[in-house]
Amino acid sequence: RLQAEQEVQTPVGHTLYWDYYCYVQENPIVRWKSPTAILYGSEDNVSEFDVVSAFANKFHCALEIMDRGEHYFHTPEQLSFYRQWLKKHLN
Repeated sequence: RLQAEQEVQTPVGHTLYWDYYCYVQENPIVRWKSPTAILYGSEDNVSEFDVVSAFANKFHCALEIMDRGEHYFHTPEQLSFYRQWLKKHLN
């Protein structure tokens, strides 16, 4: 569908582009030099856990999962968790 239409809107408001998809397929990430930590919400409806987990494993990233967290951290509980996570990883 993406190839035929060139652009597809997702249910969460993002636009997928065929030309960008082709670029990513032709230029895969093979090395990740920067130390990286990822915070993932267990209720994320945008990024698939298997994809995030595979990336974290492949490139030796720290991965922390917030129970009941979403893709966009916005509730007081989520924002508090996020702030604590930032302090832990940026200090």
